[in-house]
Amino acid sequence: MSESKYGVVGLGHIGRRLVAGLRNGGHRPVVHDVSPEAIAAVGAADAAKSAADLATQTDVVFIAVLSAEQVRAVVMGPDGLLAGAHPGSAVVVMSTIDLQSVREIAAECHARGVVFADCGVTTLPGSTDDQVRSVVAMVGVGDAARDDVVAALELVAQSVVVCGGVGSGMATKIARNIVTYGSWIVCAAAGRLLAAAGVTDEGLRQAIADADPDGRTMFLLEDEIGFAPENRSRRERISDLIEKDLGAAVELARTVGVSAAFTEFVIRERAELLKLVERGEAQIREDMSRYDWGRRWMDIVYGPGFHDASVNRDGSPYNLETVEHLFGDIWSRPGLSLRERRMLVMGASAQLGRADLIETQVYGGLLNGEFSEAELEEMMIQLTPYVGWGRSSAVNKGIKAAVGRWKAGIGTSVTAD
Repeated sequence: MSESKYGVVGLGHIGRRLVAGLRNGGHRPVVHDVSPEAIAAVGAADAAKSAADLATQTDVVFIAVLSAEQVRAVVMGPDGLLAGAHPGSAVVVMSTIDLQSVREIAAECHARGVVFADCGVTTLPGSTDDQVRSVVAMVGVGDAARDDVVAALELVAQSVVVCGGVGSGMATKIARNIVTYGSWIVCAAAGRLLAAAGVTDEGLRQAIADADPDGRTMFLLEDEIGFAPENRSRRERISDLIEKDLGAAVELARTVGVSAAFTEFVIRERAELLKLVERGEAQIREDMSRYDWGRRWMDIVYGPGFHDASVNRDGSPYNLETVEHLFGDIWSRPGLSLRERRMLVMGASAQLGRADLIETQVYGGLLNGEFSEAELEEMMIQLTPYVGWGRSSAVNKGIKAAVGRWKAGIGTSVTAD
């Protein structure tokens, strides 16, 4: 590949890094972009007038445009790469696109005798658009062309991770995005909690950086704890720790008035996270009866002490069914958040015109930090055209009663549903 000619289509955030890497390796890449300004920004004398023109001059082309539609046009359009590519040349798609598009474009390339590789990339934190070898490449490519494609990518990437055959690189990049954006949400939730408690996040940032500079905590569960049968007792202890530690977080969130919905979600999902139960199983601990499990969930849904205040433990089938099935089996299920389930019940209760049932739901939601007063007002506006003004007046009455009781710190209602 040292004698190959390289091309780059798309000179934005990623494309400029690719050009820098190729030049650093002693190559003069041919480039193409629809923007003359983008071409001028990289100082490219070797600019092709079209993707097809670029393909006639190159052996390996890196594509770094924005969308699947753009990739299709670059590869398969009238002036696309396949109109000028020669058999044995390679197309490496570095844009994040859907897997169906990857497969369709790969099939077109294969039919023309052109090697196809999908390559998701992630940039190094703090790097600039012109920085040499400032991306990590996650590549999917067939075995026959693997070595040549990897050699080309090593010119532009700090690290090349071969994920498997065609499609695997893009799938890995999509999964990587989940980790990245999901982590942002987690950090934002932690920051909101600290801000509401009057604490800056500087200490949290410092502690994380000092304790985990390489980010190993993200995969600690899989890499260092594991899911072997002999590790079950350790995972059970971790489950108890999650419940205890995040229970304190929920309590703080309620105290300072921020949502605890995400934290509650983690508490509910921990048994599946730790593979102590299969997806969809009830997460009943071995030392719990079905009734105790339902009782616990009743208090999660409506606030501490709700069960004892509202349920007569007379052993009647109705009360048993309410506690064990409605709360132990239904409210505790994964798949929907506590807030989402509550809003569904509120909609059904609004149709009944029952202010007392609405009050119970709203009060429980306020205790859990699931919605603000402004959101409750918006719910009223949304519900009214569907349930009618008569029933919505009852809804409004229930909401006002719950908000007043919540602000006054008055205990739980005795209406269960």
